Amino acid sequence: MKIATKITMVLFFTTLLFSQENKNPVALVRKVVKNVKHETIEKIVKDAKPGTPLLDGELVKTGVKSLALVKFLDGSLIRVRENSRLTIHGSKKGKKQIANTIIHSGELNYDVNKQEEDEFKFTTPTGIASIRGTSGSIEVGENETTFLLETGQVELEATKGEKATGTLTPGKFAKIGQDGKIVFGDLTDKQKQKLKNAKLTKVKKLKIETENGIYEIEFLDKEN
Repeated sequence: MKIATKITMVLFFTTLLFSQENKNPVALVRKVVKNVKHETIEKIVKDAKPGTPLLDGELVKTGVKSLALVKFLDGSLIRVRENSRLTIHGSKKGKKQIANTIIHSGELNYDVNKQEEDEFKFTTPTGIASIRGTSGSIEVGENETTFLLETGQVELEATKGEKATGTLTPGKFAKIGQDGKIVFGDLTDKQKQKLKNAKLTKVKKLKIETENGIYEIEFLDKEN
């Protein structure tokens, strides 16, 4: 190999390494339970681990009975439930931080810190939710998205059909369908329980001894 070619290759890899090292993460994987994948912007799929940095445009995917906790730079937290797939986007304009999580499928629960000038959004196949300091859940179904709100306020915008807009307040739910309409209602007892269950992230094991042997049961509990 010619010396000039060697120098060119060294410069190329040095530049590539330098550019990768200087990409600022948008968020960080804080915890994983069972099967959680991380797809980089280079489309390389890896097992996600605690401490894995997430760059703008990278994807997180959870498998059956799996869970991922993702923490953003401002301290906001999302709990990605099983069989979910989402892409993390983030950018900075001056001092303003802009975060947008695209939920392709599945369900997540979130605790978003109060936003002043910053923007924090969730985008689904049927709508956009603008968050300013609130907690709740989002579930993307086959034909509609369901938003459950525990605290705070969320501005909703349908992206299809009628493209309706509206404000979701605490103790309410909203559904955005393919027709672009937004349907509001009071949280049912089942939905309230679902909000509580969504915050369970600590895996516990229980052993039960029977005449036929010892059985081990795994379940989720609150973090200490």
